[in-house]
Amino acid sequence: MLPLLLIAVMASTVPSYDIKKGCKAESVLSQENSASEGCVNDEREAKEKLTKEWGSYSAAARQDCTAGQSGNLNSYVELMTCFEMRDWKKNLPHVVP
Repeated sequence: MLPLLLIAVMASTVPSYDIKKGCKAESVLSQENSASEGCVNDEREAKEKLTKEWGSYSAAARQDCTAGQSGNLNSYVELMTCFEMRDWKKNLPHVVP
């Protein structure tokens, strides 16, 4: 019972990610020092947007999208993309053959 409660509490708030650590790793992978600054800005903007819109996402969507984030290199941009893809998929027109 306790693990389920912990998951529910964790999904009720925007996760806390180490933006600089994730962007530094991206910068190393891309071999561009300037990429880190742009990455940090993108991540901060994504976090701000997620913070404003967090309550509009269903608990199931929050749990699903945050479950996909694992390890030390989590990304607010990827998290936001997960929500956008869920919304896009939900709004696809149903085609009847």
